[in-house]
Amino acid sequence: MVTGFFRTPDGEGYVSTFEQGLLRLRDGSTDAPFVMPAELDAAGMPLWNYLFEIHNGRFFADLVGSWHLLIVPVGSLLFLVITLSGVYDWFWLKVLRPKSSGDGLVTSGAKTDGPTLAGGPRDA
Repeated sequence: MVTGFFRTPDGEGYVSTFEQGLLRLRDGSTDAPFVMPAELDAAGMPLWNYLFEIHNGRFFADLVGSWHLLIVPVGSLLFLVITLSGVYDWFWLKVLRPKSSGDGLVTSGAKTDGPTLAGGPRDA
C-alpha cells in the first residue's frame, strides 16, 4: 500500500509504502528500496521505530511482560477520566456553584463567623 509520494529537486520520484519502505520510481516502476545513508545506518534502529514501539506499548514488554498489551488502553481510559473530571470541575465552578455578588461574600443569605471561601471580609 502506497502511503506517500514525493519528488526531489533533482526530479527523482519516490513512493513510501508500509511493506517495502521508501522506493525510487523509474519509468513508472519501482526500483530497489532506498539505501540508508551510512551515517544513519550505523546508528542502529531508526527513531521512527523507537517512537512506534513506545506508541503501541511494545517498548514496555520487557518491563511488564504480556501486560504491555494493556498499557495503551488503560492509558486511554485514564486520559478520558482526567478529561471528564476537568469538564465536570469546570461545569461545577461556572454553572452549578452558587453565584457570588462579586465582593467576595457568599450571597446565600447565611451569616458566617469567619472569612468566606473567597477570602473576603466578614459578614456584618
